[in-house]
Amino acid sequence: MRRFMAAIPPALGVIAMLFIACGSHGPAEIHYGQDQCDYCKMTIADKSFGSELATAKGKVYKFDSIECLAAYQVTSKLGAEDIHSMWVTDFSQPGSFLNIDQATIIASERQKSPMGVGLVAVNSPEHATRLIEVVGGKIIPWEQVRALVAADWHL
Repeated sequence: MRRFMAAIPPALGVIAMLFIACGSHGPAEIHYGQDQCDYCKMTIADKSFGSELATAKGKVYKFDSIECLAAYQVTSKLGAEDIHSMWVTDFSQPGSFLNIDQATIIASERQKSPMGVGLVAVNSPEHATRLIEVVGGKIIPWEQVRALVAADWHL
């Protein structure tokens, strides 16, 4: 019985760690060149554009662009209460994510993006201003991103 009781605390620690790991609400690692976009089904290839949506239940959807993230949110049956967080890649630091609430999104006709709308995210309005000086465009809020993609893609 003593051996059984001694094993309980480590076992509880392992179980707690598993719950914490499973309960993480993003962002998850994107395996570039392997993972598939949950909206358009293309392979996620460019580290400058990946994005994710984490549900309140802990499921993470991966996308190859901000456009696909926006299109998925517009067309899915997920309500605001179902979404825990959304993540976009920091264009100035490929492979690193920004929470959508902290990201500054730029729409630029001269900046190429995987799905052609020209959306990129950076970590501050100052970075956005510097990028706009190079590629043109304007800063747009998330609701406008959704509306732009919905109109452009006839969703």
